[in-house]
Amino acid sequence: MTLHAGAALSADWPAEHGRLQAAPMRAVRLGGFLGRRVDLNNGPSLAAGLNSPVFQGFEADAVGHRWEGEYRRRGAADTDLYKWLEAACYALAYGRDDVREAIDRVVETILAAQSAKGFVHTNRSGHAGLEPEARYELYLAGHLFEAAVAHHRATGEDALLDAARRWADYLHRHFASGHPYFDAVPEREHPEIELALVRLFRATGDERYLEFASDLASRATVTARVGDLKCGPHDRHAVCTFYMLAAWAELFLETGEERRVRPLVPLIEEIEATRLYIHGGVGLDEIIPGNPCHLPQAGSVAETCASVALMMFARRMHAITGQSRWFDLIERALYNAFLGALSADQLAIFYFSPLRVVHPGDEGRQDLPGERTPLPELHRTSCCFPNAWRMLASLPEWAFAVEDDALQVNLYADAECRTPISGVPVNVRMRTDYPADGRVEIAIEPERPARFRLRMRIPRWCRGATVRVAGGEPDAARAAEYHVIDRVWQPGDAVVIDLPMPPGAIMSRPEITCNAGQVAFGRGPVLYCLEEQDARGLALPRIAVPDEAVSEPCEAAPIEVCGGLPVLQVPAGEVEEAAAGPAYRPWRTPTLARVNAVTLIPWFARGNRESRRWRALLPVAVG
Repeated sequence: MTLHAGAALSADWPAEHGRLQAAPMRAVRLGGFLGRRVDLNNGPSLAAGLNSPVFQGFEADAVGHRWEGEYRRRGAADTDLYKWLEAACYALAYGRDDVREAIDRVVETILAAQSAKGFVHTNRSGHAGLEPEARYELYLAGHLFEAAVAHHRATGEDALLDAARRWADYLHRHFASGHPYFDAVPEREHPEIELALVRLFRATGDERYLEFASDLASRATVTARVGDLKCGPHDRHAVCTFYMLAAWAELFLETGEERRVRPLVPLIEEIEATRLYIHGGVGLDEIIPGNPCHLPQAGSVAETCASVALMMFARRMHAITGQSRWFDLIERALYNAFLGALSADQLAIFYFSPLRVVHPGDEGRQDLPGERTPLPELHRTSCCFPNAWRMLASLPEWAFAVEDDALQVNLYADAECRTPISGVPVNVRMRTDYPADGRVEIAIEPERPARFRLRMRIPRWCRGATVRVAGGEPDAARAAEYHVIDRVWQPGDAVVIDLPMPPGAIMSRPEITCNAGQVAFGRGPVLYCLEEQDARGLALPRIAVPDEAVSEPCEAAPIEVCGGLPVLQVPAGEVEEAAAGPAYRPWRTPTLARVNAVTLIPWFARGNRESRRWRALLPVAVG
């Protein structure tokens, strides 16, 4: 069975209950800033992953040669290889033919490891089947299902899909017979299979998988209030929660059941207003806090996998509603919390992303390294790199969305897209230096004149945006909406979008007391931070910016780690207080000493030099 050339791989929901479908991976090419990230991911990063314990450990354990080291003793370790395979299949569909041999080798290894009963579980010798006290039986299966669907769609081959069906059938039989493992699924299992079963249903047409997905998803408690959520271990584990919410959205896209989507919008509104970090990350100690606005800057902040899961959920909500707000949320997380976890060469990754690291221990949990872990080494809990691989490999399908009579531009990048609109093949060429610059030029080349709507996302952060068509006068465009042009497009037509992105200060709502009296700086979608080596000798724990200068950061030429974006320069100094002495003393207005200009770099660029100390928010004091 061969996939139609026009179908999406990572966004395969039907059109019936959603407003939008992704322009498929085979139809899109990304360049520029995001394209470089995809290319690094699909080339050296995936290659390094294959030559790490992700595959080597799986292969050794699969044949009984126990892999030495802590990594393979983690109950969910097999999922890392499944996520690698899913990513590699997207890369293959995107044109990376050099990954095919590795894909075949991995698939052959997985098939050889499958038990006669259908399950695959390599890091437990003598595993006989479902174990009531285990935690990841369904999670393991779900990630294999997603990899199998991606493999089938990328190659047209059925062997791994058939293996996924055998495992799904094994689980479904035990579920239908009342196996006790499923009694504790809501409290113990890591959600993921719910989403995967929907995708397995689409690939096979077997209605049992859709019903199984619905039954499992219904065991979670999903309401319009954050405090009521119960989605896997710890009730509000951030990754589990957003995987489950993505599954509920996916079920709506497949079935149209209103109950699946009804609580999701008020829920994410509460999360955005009271639980989301300024860099778009979510979670403290991996949990979405029960108390609103409790967002400490240091510690185990914003697990990288949680950013991926958040974006997965938001993407499905965008397909359901067509609203730009969802890609505003995606863009913030993508350019900051997510890309900021990866090193510039994309061969190392942070597990957590604290906004302030100025003292030992600020990095978070001590059982995880505070520095980026470079391949082929892995974190003890190694889920973040595999999730990054599949996120970036799928990114070409996030840039454009299509309706019968409309093309929607969601992510600005150097890009090309060829897709039918209103029944007419159309070539779209987008040229931009975004996010370094806000000018975007879009050339439209329909095979023949055709009427359709071009919908361009105007980001929430942007003020004063304009859109000019075919050399005409610029029209004002409103932030946080799509600017729509409905016309008969001729070959050679062009659109120019100007998105002003002056640097500026960002403040928090007063209820976020951890940020009281502090500001961050941003430019366009990108958050900036002060890294220790750019502080001009000022001590990071005591640094502050003068109040009269907060609104006047200025741009300067980029430095090597900035990916082509400018740095920002702001005046800063040290608060004039004794470094020693009592913790508390009589009040006096703080003043600054040694004020001079410091350099702020994009948040995603931090940690690529010798220093491992930074601050994203800076106190404001009298200059």
